[in-house]
Amino acid sequence: MKLLVASALLAMGISSVELIRSQVSRQRIRSAHDADADTTDAAPSRTSTKRIKSYGSDIAGSKPKPGADTGILFRNKQSTPSLSRRLAATCFGGLVEYFNGTAGNQTCEGACCVGITACGNFTGKVCKDNVSCFGDNACYDANIGVIVNGCNGTNACFYAGTYGGFIGEVSNSCLGNDACYSAANGGNITAIQDSCLGYKSCYHAAYDQGNIGIISSACNGNSSCHYAAARGGNIEDILDSCLGDSACSYAAEEGGTIGVIQDSCLGFKACYSAGHYDGTIGNVTSSCNGNYTCYYASTYGGSIGDVLHSCLGDGACERAAACDDDNPAQCGSNITEILYSCEGVNACNRTAYAGGYIGGIRNACNNNTACLRAAMGSTISAGINACCNAPSACVDITALPGACSANAPTNTPTVIVPTTSPIVAPSQPPSNPPTEAPSKPPTNTPTAAPSKAPTAAPTAPTASPSKKPTAKPSLAPTVSGSSGGTRTKSKKSKKGKKQKAGKDQKRTREHAPGATSHISANLRSGSDQQRT
Repeated sequence: MKLLVASALLAMGISSVELIRSQVSRQRIRSAHDADADTTDAAPSRTSTKRIKSYGSDIAGSKPKPGADTGILFRNKQSTPSLSRRLAATCFGGLVEYFNGTAGNQTCEGACCVGITACGNFTGKVCKDNVSCFGDNACYDANIGVIVNGCNGTNACFYAGTYGGFIGEVSNSCLGNDACYSAANGGNITAIQDSCLGYKSCYHAAYDQGNIGIISSACNGNSSCHYAAARGGNIEDILDSCLGDSACSYAAEEGGTIGVIQDSCLGFKACYSAGHYDGTIGNVTSSCNGNYTCYYASTYGGSIGDVLHSCLGDGACERAAACDDDNPAQCGSNITEILYSCEGVNACNRTAYAGGYIGGIRNACNNNTACLRAAMGSTISAGINACCNAPSACVDITALPGACSANAPTNTPTVIVPTTSPIVAPSQPPSNPPTEAPSKPPTNTPTAAPSKAPTAAPTAPTASPSKKPTAKPSLAPTVSGSSGGTRTKSKKSKKGKKQKAGKDQKRTREHAPGATSHISANLRSGSDQQRT
């Protein structure tokens, strides 16, 4: 292979060193930003008479993968991305390890690193999959941990991860001419998965001390994520976002910062130059979807907090919270947050522009040209909340309209109190237990008599006493000894009780042997004995 490459170069009359120098110089890379305004219209440079196909090469004679064309935007996901920080690429053909362009024990054998100077000075591992590092200068001088089904096309992954930079993984990514060209050159990218599909996609991304976490199912389109987070910029992650030609180009470049971009920036030049030149944007979630949405948002030192389900429509949030590049003294533009707002063509276009300030836009400005140039160069500290939702509403306002004043929110979100009682019983007892004593006496006092009579009569004695009593009884007997029958107690008047007692005493005198007359004079009545 080396002899074949050398003979081809000699036939063209140039050496490999001259070829590389003629392609890229470090000064040209450094100045490419200013001279690359119309990159999508420029034709890619060719360094070989052989035509390099996406996902394949005429050099190796392999066929293109069905359904793929890296020159056209991929609208559908090719696979479910792994959002884990762990590198998840799987190679079935075996990995070939390179160090400074020299392969280890295994070689590609035509299944990887095919093209003039492909994998020259490369350090990392590449999969033998008939796709990876195919094309002239592909993976040249790159520093990439693992490449699987990636870096296919002329100059694909050229200088990626060099000059102290590093890319952890490229899987199903960087497919197209100049894709991932000089990405993480002096910077860092954790992983690129199912991303950077198209001409100059991820070109110079995280270049020159820039940093990007995971790029997953993102940056698919010509020049998408071009110079993203370059020159000291930072983007935490780009997930399912920046899908469209030039989408996220120059985003967070020159010291800018953007949090996680997820399900956002879908459209031509969506999020183009967002957070550019020291601008700051928080997390961007399901937002900035449409052509030119969030275009130049928060540039030149401007600031926007989180953007959630907002800026949906062509030109929405264009130059929002941006500073005027011709008048840097007016920097300080700020929008604290944009939540469920700015949905419509040119909605929130240039809001808080040129030094303006808005204390949040929440459920507001949802119509075409709504809030156009609102708070431009002025301050609306209370924010715009749940109003300005008619077409062209709140255009050029410098103060909060009267219709919005009643709903002006504070800096912290309000808590919504439910209007109905909960349908589930509380899981804990009440905090204050009831007192022991009732608060009121009972209304019905219980009666003294029992509520029911006895269910059975007392049992009569089985035999008469064998001896007469030795002492006078303390209570009058309730059962007569002559009949053996029983008598049940019943309520009687005092007169009835006295009559009964007299009869009992008379029977005692008549039946007691040797009884003296008039003994009753020394005895109390039976009723009196019961009372004692």
